[in-house]
Amino acid sequence: MTTSRTNRNCKQHPFAALALALLWSTTLLQRSEGRRHTSQPWNPATFSKLVAATTTYTPTSSLHEMSDVHSEIEEFLDQQSAAAQEMKRKHNNNNDDHYDAVFNNFDWSKLPAIHFETHLSGASGKLSRRAISRLSLAKKVVQNRLEERTQLVRSFIGGALTLNQDEKDAAIAAVVTTTADNDSINENSILTDAEREKLSQDTARLLARCEEALNRDDIWELVVDGVNHEEGVTIWRSYADVKRGIDTLAELPTIRSETILNGKPEDVYRLFMDGSRVHEYNDNCVELHDIEAVNDSTKINWCATGKFGPFKARDFVTLVHFCDNHRGGYASVAANVEHPSLPPANGYVRSQIQLAATFMQPVPGEPNKTRFVQLTQVGELGGVADSPMAKKISLQLQEKAPIDFCRKFDAALNRPPQPKKAPKKDPPFVGLGNISYEV
Repeated sequence: MTTSRTNRNCKQHPFAALALALLWSTTLLQRSEGRRHTSQPWNPATFSKLVAATTTYTPTSSLHEMSDVHSEIEEFLDQQSAAAQEMKRKHNNNNDDHYDAVFNNFDWSKLPAIHFETHLSGASGKLSRRAISRLSLAKKVVQNRLEERTQLVRSFIGGALTLNQDEKDAAIAAVVTTTADNDSINENSILTDAEREKLSQDTARLLARCEEALNRDDIWELVVDGVNHEEGVTIWRSYADVKRGIDTLAELPTIRSETILNGKPEDVYRLFMDGSRVHEYNDNCVELHDIEAVNDSTKINWCATGKFGPFKARDFVTLVHFCDNHRGGYASVAANVEHPSLPPANGYVRSQIQLAATFMQPVPGEPNKTRFVQLTQVGELGGVADSPMAKKISLQLQEKAPIDFCRKFDAALNRPPQPKKAPKKDPPFVGLGNISYEV
């Protein structure tokens, strides 16, 4: 009944059918936000670009996008036209030549601008609603995560409040450590986990090779006999490559020194590991900072010398490993380390300490004495210091340096700490954590 009345009205008013078809087409387009008549996905993002183009200046680069959108709408309307004709043939049994002429000859590609605005308004409205919906969803997700984190933090705080002081200290030490001179904490890691593992293995290997070299008397050549020397420091040198293996030769010698210090091994170790007192026995070390804690017994530090004659100030980046229970005594091994995050500091020439190992052993029958053994190999000093003449002078200094070092170290061991004259500067690098040394 309704269909007959509609057909009759269309017959009486030929343009009514056209209006209905246009209304039907517009409604379908507005409802097809994500679908086309061919069941292909409708791209609302394309419409959003055209919406923006109708309200703002459109650069030349965007004209092709508008053209593409127009083509899509034209294609869509052509499909709607074909569908409308098919529906007319099925539902309109009365032939109206005038209506057919108007309907079939209408150029759907010339849709008035107002209808484009209708389509675009509908599409942009749906886009806005979708954006609001997604923003609302994102807000809820963020809010839920914040609530979860808040509850987690509250649980941590609640658990922390139940800890006794020893447990609190242990928990803090697990994430935050300080040096003996209360340096500020660094919390930016320079090393990856793989780099940490490799450096840990390198230090263990280096310690083993140093011990092997000390057990081979045949590779050492005596330079200074401590028995006949007033300072009591014996010095040897060897061109065996202690760092890489004593079966190979090195270009630069390793210097070995040995003496007896007037102090208990634990006191010697405590002083040796205390960076705040290094100025008391090592005039060449002007600055010393711990940069990164590799593990609980290994670190990376940065130290710098002052200017020496014609030579500019040098800086060193060194990997240091220490053992507080090594064969009844204490040990420390160090070697240069290279890393892209640790370049030469401004105003310094980068130098290298190829090897620096120290062994602090008890003296049988003398608990207040320490057998103090060191192995040292200096690498590249950088700049003019690597010239043949400079290397020769450097080697002579290295062979005599242990005597001066041991004398000053023994003096510092038996007196109260001395303040540093110059104020301590900030380190040039920021790493993760420092290490405190307790004996």
